[in-house]
Amino acid sequence: MTNQKKITPKPGMIVPLPDGNGNLPAEGKIVALNSYWYQRQTDGDVTIEDVPASADAQAESTPAAPKTKPK
Repeated sequence: MTNQKKITPKPGMIVPLPDGNGNLPAEGKIVALNSYWYQRQTDGDVTIEDVPASADAQAESTPAAPKTKPK
């Protein structure tokens, strides 16, 4: 299991996602911690919070979408 935390940008901050696919949403996002997020925290751009137990369990138990056969 990875070290999952909820990362939230500080008010007024636009924080790019490290994979280049947009910006961190204002409501925050649950991500795996890495040096990128620790540096954003050190710079004062984001806050790092523990993931609520219910959200963590939901993320692990969410089934994949069923595959459908083409007709």
